[in-house]
Amino acid sequence: METIIVQRSRWYSNSMFSMLWYFELVFVLTVIGVLVGLAVKPYASTLKITSAMSAVSVASFLKSEVYRFYVIHNRWPDSEDIVIDEYYRKELKDIREIRIDKGSIDIEFNNISGLKSQVLSFRKAEFKNVPGSTLIWLCGYQPVPNGMTVDKVNRTSINRSELPHICK
Repeated sequence: METIIVQRSRWYSNSMFSMLWYFELVFVLTVIGVLVGLAVKPYASTLKITSAMSAVSVASFLKSEVYRFYVIHNRWPDSEDIVIDEYYRKELKDIREIRIDKGSIDIEFNNISGLKSQVLSFRKAEFKNVPGSTLIWLCGYQPVPNGMTVDKVNRTSINRSELPHICK
């Protein structure tokens, strides 16, 4: 009968190897922590931009409703004039409130997207002294084109860096 003797290798029992292994582990965890730290801010910013884009999508629907109301009633609507379906409201999880004031639209956000209580405005702009002329809505910080007037103040409180390009 043959006996097999199993011995621990010197390599694994060496205390220097154990110490190097711990240093390597700490170094790898530090690198991972730094990479995660660098990725968090762009991720949060992307979430805010995505929420602002959903507000742009909602506003495009509301703009058509506002204009339809104007054509029918010959006046710009307020919040109580435009009714948003309850089903549609439930889908707007990151939007806290939608205010309409003489045709201009203000959308206030919940905290879900990190835009707590911040507002994105859509102001209507028309050519001066030409009622019923071309109508455009200015999103956020968009400048007023030459020859056009805006009757509402821009209430946008979101940083420019967190807005979609069309609203900067």
